Amino acid sequence: MTTLNEHVLNEAGERQDRLTIGQLVTLIERHDGEGGPGVTRDRIMAYAEELSGRGGPVNPDKVETAIDERLAEDDSLSGPVGWTGSASLFGVDDGRVSTFPPSWHEAFSDHSPSVRDIVEFALRDPDSDGNDNGGAGSDEAAGGPAGVPRQVVLNAATLFGGMEWSTAQGELEELRGEGVVVEDLDQHPNPNVRLAEDDGASNHAQE
Repeated sequence: MTTLNEHVLNEAGERQDRLTIGQLVTLIERHDGEGGPGVTRDRIMAYAEELSGRGGPVNPDKVETAIDERLAEDDSLSGPVGWTGSASLFGVDDGRVSTFPPSWHEAFSDHSPSVRDIVEFALRDPDSDGNDNGGAGSDEAAGGPAGVPRQVVLNAATLFGGMEWSTAQGELEELRGEGVVVEDLDQHPNPNVRLAEDDGASNHAQE
């Protein structure tokens, strides 16, 4: 009998109709890693069937279609319409799927990154395109530095860095307090994060 993670089941069940296939994959990756990049479709289906059996907001008959509809056509985490977050899924090793593209799994396969490592990688990864349209305060049109949405940073920290969400938030706040990173529009729930050094360079270029 397949053993499933109760935390995944409980958190997914609490989201009710707001649960998306991307969020389900995120939860499985975060709390029930199988020792490789991403998760198998069989594993996702096992969770879907268990959630359905508990009266949860999942129809197992639609899971395969939902996965296929959200599989990205390329390995870019951002594009013309902004950062995808958990809106897209990516094919990784042996038919497994993930909320992050293969390049991210490869970059962090041999170490657990800090939040700063993740921000630096996200802003320089070719599969991220330097696009900052996913969060608040985009200033790319004005020639400002690229940014990465806070939620992308925190999701990556919990997956690749093995951190609790609160720990990742605390580390990000420390970096902001130390002047290492800056965030746009603090009142926005998902502000863009960028390196302060990039922000300063951009400001000098515009003077």
